[in-house]
Amino acid sequence: MDKETSSEQSKTSKKVLSGLTLAELTEFTDSLGLPKFRAKQIHSWIYAKWAKSFDEMTDLGQELRTKLKEVAEIQLLKLAHLEVSKDGTRKYLFELPDGQLIESVLIAFDDRDSLSACLSSQVGCAVGCTFCATGYLGFKRNLNHQEIVDQVMSIQRE
Repeated sequence: MDKETSSEQSKTSKKVLSGLTLAELTEFTDSLGLPKFRAKQIHSWIYAKWAKSFDEMTDLGQELRTKLKEVAEIQLLKLAHLEVSKDGTRKYLFELPDGQLIESVLIAFDDRDSLSACLSSQVGCAVGCTFCATGYLGFKRNLNHQEIVDQVMSIQRE
């Protein structure tokens, strides 16, 4: 087995923690023999503090962070392109782990001092509207819950 294949296999065997609920994280930490409060800490780091890596989780000991890096990962979407319009609207093109591309849009509303996010729920589109570039791609697949959550997390981290 070559080095690249071995690396890919070890990467895919890691548990992806982004996208997991607190209950699912608790199940995962239980499987590692960790106390229940560790799931809450990790959950807070991922969803409240937007941690990109276990190294940022400073209230977890170094030994635990090393262990987590061996068996788990926080999967991040790769930002392929970002377009910012004059009104502040941000259009993100993300690359998924399988190489497919999706778009997300963050719209700023000056009159309401608020933001709205438009997220992709599928790769491509089956409708095929002639005015929409995504429609020309055709439908590829639905996104899983983790890929949808990762869009929010990726936008928030920016």
